[in-house]
Amino acid sequence: MKCAVAAANEMPDFLPGMNVYWDIVDDGDDAIHSVYKSMGFMNEGIMAVVGAASSSNTAADSPVLSSFNIPLVSYASSSESLSDITRYPTLVRTVASDAFQTKAMVSLALKMGWSLIGAVGTDDTYGAPGLASFISDATDANIKVSCQWTAPFSGGGDVSAFAACVKSIGVKVIMIFSNEANAAAIVQSLVQQNAVPDDMVFIASDSWSTTVPPATLKSKGISPTVLSGTISTIQWPGNLSSIGTCFAGLTPQNNNYTLFINFWESRFKCDTAWNSPLPVCADNYVPTASAGSGSKAPCKCSGKESLANDVPNNKAGLVNDAVYAILNALHVLIHDCYSLPATMQSSCASPVITANDILMAIRALRFQGLSGDVQFSGTDRTSVSYSYIQFNGTAWNQIGSWSTSGTDTTNSTGTVRIDDTTLVWRPGYSSAPVSVLEPEMVTSKMPLSIIIKTLSAIGMAVDVFLAVYFYRNREHAVIKRASPTFCIMMLFGMLLIFADLFLWDGPQTDALCLAKVWVPLVGFGCVMGPMLVKTFRIYKIFDSNRLRAHKLQDSQLLGMSSIVVAGELILLIVWSAGDPVRAILVDSSSSELYTSQKCLGAHPDFQQGLLGCFIAYNALLLALGVVMSYKTRNVHSSFNESRYIAYAIYNITLCVVVLLPIYMTIGDNPGSSQREYIVRSLATLFANIACMLILFGPKLYQVYRDAQADEYDSSGGGGGTGDTPKGTTSPQPMGRRQSAGTSQMMFARTPGGQRRPSQESVGAAKGEKGKDGGGEKKPTVKVMKTVKTTIEEGDESSVAKSSVKGGQSDTGDNAV
Repeated sequence: MKCAVAAANEMPDFLPGMNVYWDIVDDGDDAIHSVYKSMGFMNEGIMAVVGAASSSNTAADSPVLSSFNIPLVSYASSSESLSDITRYPTLVRTVASDAFQTKAMVSLALKMGWSLIGAVGTDDTYGAPGLASFISDATDANIKVSCQWTAPFSGGGDVSAFAACVKSIGVKVIMIFSNEANAAAIVQSLVQQNAVPDDMVFIASDSWSTTVPPATLKSKGISPTVLSGTISTIQWPGNLSSIGTCFAGLTPQNNNYTLFINFWESRFKCDTAWNSPLPVCADNYVPTASAGSGSKAPCKCSGKESLANDVPNNKAGLVNDAVYAILNALHVLIHDCYSLPATMQSSCASPVITANDILMAIRALRFQGLSGDVQFSGTDRTSVSYSYIQFNGTAWNQIGSWSTSGTDTTNSTGTVRIDDTTLVWRPGYSSAPVSVLEPEMVTSKMPLSIIIKTLSAIGMAVDVFLAVYFYRNREHAVIKRASPTFCIMMLFGMLLIFADLFLWDGPQTDALCLAKVWVPLVGFGCVMGPMLVKTFRIYKIFDSNRLRAHKLQDSQLLGMSSIVVAGELILLIVWSAGDPVRAILVDSSSSELYTSQKCLGAHPDFQQGLLGCFIAYNALLLALGVVMSYKTRNVHSSFNESRYIAYAIYNITLCVVVLLPIYMTIGDNPGSSQREYIVRSLATLFANIACMLILFGPKLYQVYRDAQADEYDSSGGGGGTGDTPKGTTSPQPMGRRQSAGTSQMMFARTPGGQRRPSQESVGAAKGEKGKDGGGEKKPTVKVMKTVKTTIEEGDESSVAKSSVKGGQSDTGDNAV
């Protein structure tokens, strides 16, 4: 601070005609003592304060100073809790909020591939918010913070539970958010608990990263190599060469005040008193950590001691910027007041500058400081840059950087740069430790996954075979009646459902999470759409007693089927655009050591509402299928698939009713991922394979029967039409046209609505009278026109209904 003020006083155009004076007091790193000193500043007429270093002290000082509108500019109090401008209205900070520091830490962990970390923080204003912020950021990044401990700021505390957790799950990286004294004690406690393996690495908060020298650890019986490889995040200090030059000129003679004298004696382990009886330190004297200072030092300071080789602390640039925030505000208020915002210009005409004027000017200014661009929003800076530094066993070296801009810490992920060539680790290790808690999952190499995928692959092969077979034999009467276009569409849907089973094992990604919903639902729509419209066509043709013709071409039905699929697509698009699921790690509620990867959205209410829409829509499709199947249950099997469609729908419903409750109650303990995979896979395989057999098995069998009948006729075993006596029938394979003069299978609708077959030949129907055993005449049935069902490609649904005469009304028994 002295160097910054001295440099400002030497600039003739900066504050001409003025000299800035300063006073430095020691708050003793105690909040009560710090408040006492702050009250003394007010009695001295101080208009602005730089400090304090401790977040706890700043939290105590700010309310006192704010009651007099005195600005408090902190260079080191980084606690996230200090960002509350309503509680700390006169506070501004050149140091960034810890909300940025914890993001830089998490970004480092992601860069190193560490997904399992232990975390410790002290229960003070600095440590507690820092620990909470780190855990929150790590959780958002899918990093598991399995072992956590809040250590007492006053020291002590039972570390045994935390140490046991670290050892039991193999944590190799521990983040410590505390000051230097507590950090050393925490490391010492972990070493004593044998919880620091040879390859463990620490992540250090900025408060202790450069202030726990090897000598401190050694004095506690800990080897400095324990900290080898430790990485810390410190706010970028900037170019400190000007401060280094200033430091070289500082001596006890030109800085004869208590704080500096104590610092000098502690640094060089000598006594500064001019009348000290101690001998003068030799030129080759090298201070040791165990040596005393002041009157207890081994020798008297020679006057040759110098700070020229000392590197300024990383906070030095932030102190410089805190001083210049105040001085720049004074400069603008005196020399360029009307450049300030209009709301502040009312004070420009006043000959007196108040502390509140300085505060408002500080918040309105933007300048280039040693630590970069300095501008404030509320209590915080608007842009941040961090350096990654690593301890190599003897010193700290920069290994990379992290930067971001903006005060919205919720979206500031930052940019990470790491120089891999500069990284060092614990002795004997050449690479970063592996600290990963793998989520429980079914991998592709597990026998369970291999079996499921094999069955699914077989199902897909059969599916493709059926599609090719139906296309190549699309002119066959049986396949024509089944509508080959819709059969292939259904097979395509089943193919998608089989393919979905290949997406459920191995690590999940956001893209896989989307695919696992899109693929099966689109597949289900492709299966249900054709089933519904084929049943609807039979219903429209055969449900009416009126004499009329219906023509429902495949193109029309294809459009209707597409509507079913479109319904699924609309819901999927709304879901994907509104709140797409993504792969995240989910902790178990019953086991600390169990975690699993789930596909979840950010808004549970939206997800549950849309899930309800999916269930309702697909349940409606199933219900419609059941109703249409029931309506057409009595239509002759040559045209009707409703029985098989009903079986297929009942099969799907059974899987949902029986297996869904089991799936939803599996739990989240070890083994749950495998159980979920088994239930889901078996349900999919059973429903899909059963539907394929039910819907396409009978058709293949009938084609086979026709082929056998054709072979029998061609061999002469069936006889020709000339061998069949007039007025008799010969067996005809289903789907084959009968020759002229033979009897035709006809159906008459009874008064109860049931259809019954009539084996009346065409010839016998023309006037032949039948008698029963009693000699009474049977009513004569004259068929004026027989049914002609044409099955042609693109016109397979035309069915003409003819009237029947002979004592029956037009709305009674109709031959079809």
